[in-house]
Amino acid sequence: MASTPDKTTLRRWLREGLTQRQIAERWYDETGENCSRAAVGMAISRYGLKSAHAIERYDDLIPWQVQSVHSMHKHARHLRWLSRRRRGLPLNDEESRRLDSWLQKLETSNAVVHYDPDTPQGFWLVHREPEDGDDPIRRPREAERGA
Repeated sequence: MASTPDKTTLRRWLREGLTQRQIAERWYDETGENCSRAAVGMAISRYGLKSAHAIERYDDLIPWQVQSVHSMHKHARHLRWLSRRRRGLPLNDEESRRLDSWLQKLETSNAVVHYDPDTPQGFWLVHREPEDGDDPIRRPREAERGA
C-alpha cells in the first residue's frame, strides 16, 4: 500500500502553494515512495485540509469522458497545454516549444484531434472537416460526450 504525507507535512506543503501533483512528486523525491495525485487528494480530504488549487479542468478542449488509460496520450497533453495557454496560464519552455510544433503539425496536415474511448489508442488525428471550424478538435456529438 502506498503511503501519503502526514497531516503536518500536507498542511505545510499546501501553505507553500503546492498542487496535489506537486505534492505527490515531492513525496516521491523525499521518500522514494510512489503516491498518486488522487491519493494526495484523498489524504487532504481525510485530514480536513483544503487544497489551494482546484483541480484544473480542460473541458474547453477535452470535452470527452476520457478513459484513464488515455489521459496521458500526447494529443491529450497538447490539448491541456493549449487550454492553459489560452487561459493565460504559464507553460515551461519545453511545453511551449512542443505545443507550437504540434500546432504547426495540425495546420500543415489540415488535421484535428479525434477521440474514441473504445479504441486502444483513444486519440488520433483526422482530416479537418468544415464543421470543425478553427477548433483543434473534432467536437463530439451530444451522444458521444459520455456526461
